[in-house]
Amino acid sequence: MSGINFVDLNWILEEGENTVIFCKTILVGFRIAAYLWRKARGMLNREKRVRLFNALNWPDYNAETLGFLNNNADASITIATDTLSVGWDSRYTRNAVLIGEPDDIDEFVQKIGRVGQDSKAVPFPRAFLYYSQGALETARKVVAAGQPKVPEFSADFVNPMAKNPTKHRKGDDKFMDYHVAYFLLASCKPQALHNIYDNPKSDTLCSCQSCKANPPILQPSECNCSGCKPETRNPPPTRNRAPARYPRARPGEGLSTKMRTHGTTRLRFLRQVLFNQGSDQDDFFLPPESFLPEEVIKDMLDRFHLIKQIQDLGSIVGHIHLLDHHHQQIFEFCGDLRTEFTRIQTEDKEAQSQKKANRANVVNELQGSTSQEVGTEQVDCGTESMDTEVVIVEGSSIITNNSGVENPVEAEVHASQGKLRWKINFT
Repeated sequence: MSGINFVDLNWILEEGENTVIFCKTILVGFRIAAYLWRKARGMLNREKRVRLFNALNWPDYNAETLGFLNNNADASITIATDTLSVGWDSRYTRNAVLIGEPDDIDEFVQKIGRVGQDSKAVPFPRAFLYYSQGALETARKVVAAGQPKVPEFSADFVNPMAKNPTKHRKGDDKFMDYHVAYFLLASCKPQALHNIYDNPKSDTLCSCQSCKANPPILQPSECNCSGCKPETRNPPPTRNRAPARYPRARPGEGLSTKMRTHGTTRLRFLRQVLFNQGSDQDDFFLPPESFLPEEVIKDMLDRFHLIKQIQDLGSIVGHIHLLDHHHQQIFEFCGDLRTEFTRIQTEDKEAQSQKKANRANVVNELQGSTSQEVGTEQVDCGTESMDTEVVIVEGSSIITNNSGVENPVEAEVHASQGKLRWKINFT
């Protein structure tokens, strides 16, 4: 639900029925609307048949969408949030699609109950629930921790499926309404709803004029829910992805951290340029990231040394159909970027050479200062201290004690960060 491609919803466009899609957030609804809008190229009156209904829209736009939904018999797709849960009564809507498991079972029943209000206009209404990948595992944990069953013939018998508003705390790995969890795991979905609400096995037909004019929909003799008749899913379409391995850059062809940072900034600029050049009709709802995602930018920089001709871009951006007519522009941009990388590389080499030259000058100055007379100082020789006169003469030293006896010593002069460090080893 966090992506931008929703191939599982293609059937909504292909079927041509009035459909309402409920999304938990405006962001998810926007992504689904953008995907369906892009897939519906060539659809007649597309701007009227694929619409958004949420609190961010202007009130007059939502009112217009509600008018299409309630009074339009032509196929339309409305992507809405909970704002549309109440206040609409469409006699032509057949499909209710929920994206993400509901917070409680009442919410689910309320939303799917809005379709099929007119059995003559829509004799076979349908409801679809798309739940998240880990929903079933969470449902198993919630049901396993549910209230224990009481013997059926006890005087204190309580239906184990009776509604209980208690929910697990948000943030817990078991956060899910108990009855939603029970519904997800049930082998027969309609029967699960009957158990939850303690419905009778059969309803007595009402004899009022309204029910006679619009009789309720009878349950089919054979249940066709996804639990009783699991759907057969086609394998997902294969995508032309870049090869997993490619030749590594030779010495001098790789990009430094500074060059990669610069390249990422420049490619993001190119992404905005491509977004501004997009068609208002075909790509109106798409964000700039759809043209050049971050992972594609990283892949392009990883294989920048392999981009020698325009055909080399096919394995990097060939799967993005929005860039089908922009390969030449991207290739020319890569040429300019290569020139900028060369300039950065030259500047870094010059800065490194200057740094080495400065370091050599400091060492030379320190070595030249060793021929100067140091003077008299205290020399620490273990636990005893004595006054000595040390004379440094070009790599050798003569140490004279108070008695005037000369002892040869070996002196080493070390330069460290512009400071002199003296090491005297007595022989």
